[in-house]
Amino acid sequence: WVCRDTATGGACRTTADFSHDFVRELHLQCRDSNNFERYFVRHYFENNKLDFKPLEESSGFCLFGYVTALVVLAWHSLPEHVGQALKYTFVAHHLLGHYHSFDFLESSSWPVTSFLI
Repeated sequence: WVCRDTATGGACRTTADFSHDFVRELHLQCRDSNNFERYFVRHYFENNKLDFKPLEESSGFCLFGYVTALVVLAWHSLPEHVGQALKYTFVAHHLLGHYHSFDFLESSSWPVTSFLI
């Protein structure tokens, strides 16, 4: 969901390796929103010359659950593994979208906030 090479076992080495496939899952939940298509699909896919194929059914991916898990992993990596903790928080930050466009943590019941990330 995050790195383009994860299917082949690779890890993100730079921000250019990040994928936005999780946007497809969000699109499935927001299909009836013209603004989602107009702004997010265009921004993440069309502007980057990437094909956008909508999902037919949910994969079960939970954006905020994954973000929360990354924050928990980062917290438990400290202080012994600072570099790994920073990787977890950086990926969590990426999942909140450019300009925190998918940041609804404050209005949800998830125990983390974007400020914590």
